[in-house]
Amino acid sequence: MFRKPKVKGNTRQRVISDDNEKDEGVEEGRMSVVEVSKPKAIVSFDDDEGKPRADDNFEIKKSKRYQKEQRRQKRLEERAAREMKEEEDTVEHNVEQVIYIKQEVAEERPKKESGLHATSMKKEVVHDYVDEEEENVKGPIPSLGEIPDSRAVYEAKKKREELRRKGKRSDYIPLDEDKKLSMKGEGRRLIREDDEDDEDHEIQTFYSAKAERREEEERRKNAHYNMLEGEEDRENEMDEWERMQINKAVSTRNVGEMKVRQMHDEFMMEQYNLRYGDNKEEVEMEVDVEDEVIVRGGLNNQEPVSISSLLDKLKLRMADREENLNRRRYEVSNLERTIIENDEDRERIRLEEPKLKEKHEMLQRMRVYSMCVLECLDEKVGLVNELVDARRKVNADRRDRIEKRRRRDVKDYYEECSAAASGKDVNRMRIGDDQQRYSDREGRKGKRRRDREGKISGMSHEEGMSSDDEEVTSQMVNDRETLDEIEMKVGQVFSDTLPEYSSLKLILEKMVEWLWTDPTSFNDSYVGVCLPKLASHFVRLQLCMIDPLRSDLILDEMEWYRDVLLISPSNGESTNNQVVISLIPSIVHKVVIPYLTDVISDEWEPVSLTQSTRISTLIRTLLQDTPSLDQSSKPLKRLLNTILQRFNNAMDEDLFVPMFSRSSMDNPHTGCRSFLDRQFWSAIKLIQCVSTFAGVLSDGIIAQLCLSISNRVCVIALQLVDMEEPHVVIKTRALLSCIRKWIGEGRFNELRPLLPLLSNVHKFHPEHKDLMRDAQAVADIVNHKS
Repeated sequence: MFRKPKVKGNTRQRVISDDNEKDEGVEEGRMSVVEVSKPKAIVSFDDDEGKPRADDNFEIKKSKRYQKEQRRQKRLEERAAREMKEEEDTVEHNVEQVIYIKQEVAEERPKKESGLHATSMKKEVVHDYVDEEEENVKGPIPSLGEIPDSRAVYEAKKKREELRRKGKRSDYIPLDEDKKLSMKGEGRRLIREDDEDDEDHEIQTFYSAKAERREEEERRKNAHYNMLEGEEDRENEMDEWERMQINKAVSTRNVGEMKVRQMHDEFMMEQYNLRYGDNKEEVEMEVDVEDEVIVRGGLNNQEPVSISSLLDKLKLRMADREENLNRRRYEVSNLERTIIENDEDRERIRLEEPKLKEKHEMLQRMRVYSMCVLECLDEKVGLVNELVDARRKVNADRRDRIEKRRRRDVKDYYEECSAAASGKDVNRMRIGDDQQRYSDREGRKGKRRRDREGKISGMSHEEGMSSDDEEVTSQMVNDRETLDEIEMKVGQVFSDTLPEYSSLKLILEKMVEWLWTDPTSFNDSYVGVCLPKLASHFVRLQLCMIDPLRSDLILDEMEWYRDVLLISPSNGESTNNQVVISLIPSIVHKVVIPYLTDVISDEWEPVSLTQSTRISTLIRTLLQDTPSLDQSSKPLKRLLNTILQRFNNAMDEDLFVPMFSRSSMDNPHTGCRSFLDRQFWSAIKLIQCVSTFAGVLSDGIIAQLCLSISNRVCVIALQLVDMEEPHVVIKTRALLSCIRKWIGEGRFNELRPLLPLLSNVHKFHPEHKDLMRDAQAVADIVNHKS
């Protein structure tokens, strides 16, 4: 029957809010009502229903925007009050000042006119200032149909506030709601409480979506108005600051003095008119010229000024004026001269316009053409490098095979001779690969012997002078097929390219046309520096087709050389520009020399007399025909260092002097003597290869290399044999014929081992007088240097 009462502590206060906002809180700018729940009755009904309870308290929250608006309104009222007070003080001060000035003026006039005139002037001045102040208070009020600006609204508000302070008027509308209500209830005894509601209390309302949008629009408009009012305040502050600065500059005392002076002048004119009336007859004026005339400089300046000083000042001013005129005349003359020069320049530019237009069109064409050429070469440079490297790899592999085989043959020779000298059967030792290498070696030897007999008759050939660079037929065919394939690819590199982008001749003609049309832009663009790099791809492709070690390479007969030599502008005229003249030397210096450096490093065999002769002849020709290849050339230095390095490597790896006993040397079946002779003649051949580079390498370097080979191999080989043999004289003469040219360039330590050998040969073969002369020459050099 009865419900069990709940504990009061569990009762929670609930906040009534809009259903759409749920738990997001009360929106800023709205009023929220907090209702305190009342305790439930013990029974199911409430006897006190409808009666007010002490616990039922309703709290109304004020919005922040309303509070901000109240504070802003209060600041505006305080500011208006201060301005009104300042204006009242200013008006009173100005009126007092004008009255004081008028009184001073009135005292100077006759007494019969002073009273009435001063009184009327005072009234007029006071009336004028009062009217002016009233007009300032009223402000500019726009007529009907016009929208007032912010300044007019502000002045109207200020006027209404001033009228409210002074007293009640029929057209006065109070700003305070309490006074408004009191005015409404003057004819009534009872004022309803509903009319006394203040703006601070707002009734809770519920907003829809449209209402919220309208509030948002109003909020934005209010923010915009606040911003405009802030700008207006700043403008008013600037106007106030300017007015204060003007007041500082123009003081009241100066204004008063000016007005007193003006009134004095007016008074004097009135006295003159009263005395002489309207008589316009001319009156003779008597002027007494004195040496010194007192001239008052002003109210406060009482110093006398003489006529001479005035004349001096006038002369100075005239001199300054003349100086200024002269300066102006000079400026005018300069301007006229500048105008004439500008006219001449304009005429010159008009005459040069066709040529400038032609240059502009040419530069636009060259810009597009250069970009296309560079894009084409960027795509082809990888293929060009690949083909050049493939060709070099074929020749480098061939050189490595021949070099390894030659060094292996020397080792096999020495092992067979050592075995035979120790009494072993050499034929039984040759098994497997050793037998195959022996058979191949003897076959190549026989083939070379047959070739020499068919070509050179009546000339002796010593074993060891041949290069032994023959290869088997299958390997030669394989290398030939690879080279043919590379040559075919070289011809197809630019097959998919237009001739104007794949022909070195057409490209260079375009560049020379640029040089002929506009040399300044050509030089400023550094095109002359880039031309050798641009031509390098075409030059390397043509050099790749020729083997300078196995055929004679003549640059004058190459296609790129003729193209560069015969380039000329499109109009057919020849050009003697330094860029065109130095183009071939630049290509040789930057392209050909580095290419030969790679060939010598990877393909050249220093012990091959044929290859050494061809490469040395080519380099010597380039040095003679190319002036830019001098001692300061870095590519040339790199080339010469590579040659020297290859010779030193050959001396260390290919030269070898076997040491056998005298009995083994005397026994012809052991082969020790023939092997020693072979090594001697190999050293002589290497000396000849070094001598072919005369004119390429310095004489001191060549002498050092030749004498070093002679001392390390030849002198030792001759000392190991019997001096009485006739072959000793032949070998000695061959050695001297190779090194006779370099004996004078040699050093003391390099010539010392040669002197005992020549003395012994001359001792055992005194009939050969030439050997005695050579021995004497070497002895003189050694004794002179020692």
